[in-house]
Amino acid sequence: GGAAASGSAASLPASTWEMVAEGVDDSWMASLKPIFKYFEARTPETLTEVQEHTITWHYCDAADEFADVQAVALQSHLVKVSGNAPVEVGLDMKRVEVRPYGVSKGAAISRILEQLSARWRLEQRIESEERLARLTEEPAERLSRRSGSLSPDEDPFGRPPRAHEPASGRHAPSSTSPRCGGGTGGATSSSTSPLAARAADASGA
Repeated sequence: GGAAASGSAASLPASTWEMVAEGVDDSWMASLKPIFKYFEARTPETLTEVQEHTITWHYCDAADEFADVQAVALQSHLVKVSGNAPVEVGLDMKRVEVRPYGVSKGAAISRILEQLSARWRLEQRIESEERLARLTEEPAERLSRRSGSLSPDEDPFGRPPRAHEPASGRHAPSSTSPRCGGGTGGATSSSTSPLAARAADASGA
C-alpha cells in the first residue's frame, strides 16, 4: 500500500489506487498558478509542480537566504489571494504548497490504516466463525465414524459391556439324560425281546 505524493490517492497492499477525496473543488488552481510562476521566474533554481489537486513551489536547490525570504513572501501572498477558497497553504521541507482541505499524505495514510484495520477485523471474525464451526462439527463426525465400526454389543461411548441375563421363561438343560437299556437314574424300556418271552413261557410250563 501507499499514498500518492500529493495525498490525493491511496492504495492498499495488492489493490488499485483510489481517490481519498472525491468531488474536490479545484477552481482555485487557475487563479493561484500564475503567482507560483511569478516567484519561480524571479527565484533561480526553483520549480513549480502542478499536480491533480495541488500546486507546489520547490526551492531546495536555490540559495538559502534569498529563497527563504521568497518562500515566506509567497506563502503570505497565497494566503491573502486564496481568500475563502477551501484550501490550506503550507510551508515546510523547502517547499510552499497549496492543497484542498483534507487532501494530504497524512490523510491518505490515515485512510490506509483505517482500511487495513477494518480488513483485519473482518478476517479475524471469519476465522473465529470457521474455528467455532469446526469445533461443533468434529465431535459429531467422530461419533458417526465410530458408530459405523461398532459391533452390535459395543457401546459407542466406550462404556464396558454389561453381563447378559438369561431370557425369561427359559431353563438350563438337565445334566443327566436317559440312557437306552436302563442304568442308574435311567428310564426302563417297555419292550420285551423274543428270547425273553420264550424263557418266560418255558418256566411257566
